[in-house]
Amino acid sequence: IRDLPNVVGIRSLGLAAAVELSPSDKGAGQRGYAVFLECLKHGVLVRSAGDNMVLAPAYVVEKTQIEQMVDVLAQAIKDAGGTDGTKIKDAIKAMSFTNCTCPLDSPFIQNF
Repeated sequence: IRDLPNVVGIRSLGLAAAVELSPSDKGAGQRGYAVFLECLKHGVLVRSAGDNMVLAPAYVVEKTQIEQMVDVLAQAIKDAGGTDGTKIKDAIKAMSFTNCTCPLDSPFIQNF
């Protein structure tokens, strides 16, 4: 992951880790949110703290699960690329939001 585009740094302590991404031209947090959505779309929950992607698996995690998390995160970082906002909209539309309180035509979503 360290050698991927837009990765500024990686830090970890125990099982917790964070990957810091450079902000996109659209503003701080946009790239992190796009990566978060890509990971979620592939079944991996990461926490987006601005442009920092935080991984904190359960203590009973298996090695194969950690490998899956890292693989999905790496692919999501590659897929988020330039993040002009299109990938964020596409990812949101591709997901099922049956209990979502934020409709896809809301001003919040339209800003991406």
